[in-house]
Amino acid sequence: MSDNLINELSSNETLFVSYYYSLNLITLFEVSASIAKKENQEICIANFGKIIWDFYPWEIPFKISCTPSSVLVVFEAEKEIDIPEKFRFATSSKPLKVGKFKANAIKKGNNIYNIFLSNGKQYSVRMVNGKLIEIKLERDEEELLKIIDELGGEANIKEVIAIAERRLEESKEKIREKLQFLTQLEKIEIKQGKIVLAKHNTGPKRK
Repeated sequence: MSDNLINELSSNETLFVSYYYSLNLITLFEVSASIAKKENQEICIANFGKIIWDFYPWEIPFKISCTPSSVLVVFEAEKEIDIPEKFRFATSSKPLKVGKFKANAIKKGNNIYNIFLSNGKQYSVRMVNGKLIEIKLERDEEELLKIIDELGGEANIKEVIAIAERRLEESKEKIREKLQFLTQLEKIEIKQGKIVLAKHNTGPKRK
């Protein structure tokens, strides 16, 4: 599980903006389960009727009950009026003007989603058996980022590959594959024969 991400999403009045139904549903359940466990609270799901259970064939890991003391989460809100004033977490495909905290999800590859938080943090996750699993970089991928950083955060791609070949003892093809994976995670950007570290960019446009 991506505990750090779930903690961030469950600690505020959060709007989770995503076009991906399965991702929204699993994130809603992960956040709700975290709140229920840590705060010993029951969860009320607004728009419960929008849930298509074929997308979540697993046991619900928390108790659903709508009482005045329940924590309210909202699934697939379409407009601001769909979200009550007091809510903890809501999903929507639209950048609604609600909440104290925002998260935007972008699909970057086969079951790879980058999630950008309004506090500037970024997480990359996969969905596995109804859970969000944070994607961790391998040692070689971390080393590639280190090489680019040592070159000033921006470097010629041929120079990076040449250094990485010697340092990692990998083929050019393997290094290119790792660089492509890093672009999917938005750790780097490749353009016009150059590699730029993400921290040297202005970042993706956020809603």
